[in-house]
Amino acid sequence: MKYKALLIGCLLLPALALAKGLELEPGLWETTMTRTDPISGQETTDTQKECIKERYFDPEEMTKDMQGCQLIENKLSGNKITFGMRCEDAGMTSSIDGEYEVDGDKGNGKMELALSGMGQQMTMNMHWKSTRLGDCPETK
Repeated sequence: MKYKALLIGCLLLPALALAKGLELEPGLWETTMTRTDPISGQETTDTQKECIKERYFDPEEMTKDMQGCQLIENKLSGNKITFGMRCEDAGMTSSIDGEYEVDGDKGNGKMELALSGMGQQMTMNMHWKSTRLGDCPETK
């Protein structure tokens, strides 16, 4: 389902720095994400580590193969990027609006994901804090 791929992609955005021109030091990054459950309103926090190899990431590249989706905002201001995407498929619409900022070996951001269709509406808010832990572990 396209919305599942979209959501997974959005969860990875902060780890990839979601950045056209926003520079991120490659290496092992740890990201803590807090999100609100759209039904209960309760917060859930997850922490994961990921080896980032790319110094830059272009949101346009991420969305170019996503049929029915359009990147509507991709604005860089200093070390902060603001992004927005809209998608429509099978009577469902979604919008993603967020920002991510990098300051050396630290990063933070937020995003709102809104889905609507078939008489239903759902909103999920997410916040991230990232820290570069060092170089990526060597793989054999």
